Amino acid sequence: MSLRVLVIEDDPLIAAAIRRQLSSTGYLVCGMAYSAKEAIQTLSECDPQIVLLDIHLGEGQEGIDIGHYIRMHRQIPFIFLTAHADRDTLNKAKATVPAGYIVKPFTEKDLFAALEIAYANHQQNPQSGTPIPLKTWENELLDVLSDREIEIVRLIRDGYTNQGIAGQLFISINTVKTHLNHIYQKLNVSSRTGLLAKIRQ
Repeated sequence: MSLRVLVIEDDPLIAAAIRRQLSSTGYLVCGMAYSAKEAIQTLSECDPQIVLLDIHLGEGQEGIDIGHYIRMHRQIPFIFLTAHADRDTLNKAKATVPAGYIVKPFTEKDLFAALEIAYANHQQNPQSGTPIPLKTWENELLDVLSDREIEIVRLIRDGYTNQGIAGQLFISINTVKTHLNHIYQKLNVSSRTGLLAKIRQ
């Protein structure tokens, strides 16, 4: 059975070239996405076994946000594609625990090797792609907060701003603020400081 691959790449010409290369080596390209918004939708529709993910979508590093999303919500490996291999980009990419990293320009052989190794490693260690396990405080708050609210608290714990949370979860800043207000009310706190103190008890 052909391996189902989702390609997330904002340059249509590069995306088309990747599709041709994958098809010629026996892979099934089950979906193509050219933006972060399309990527989240296509992940559900396509149900890929592995993802090729460009770090730089549009003008920013939205691919890294998608990497975090896949890491938290899906149990599939993903490989970053990028033309930038600077230390800062690498460090941000490593934090998402990708299955591989391919620097542009790359060849058909580069793609084949990266996909085969990444998927084989995932098969041997499928836990590497599972969502982050719940901490003690998260288990204790399951009856109080919704799954989305727990995600937001986790991101606050990790130091994300409202803008960063919105980017991670692909929601608006106003939606983040609404969730925060509900969290504060449910936990009887009035600030991030109070929230952090609460979960550290």
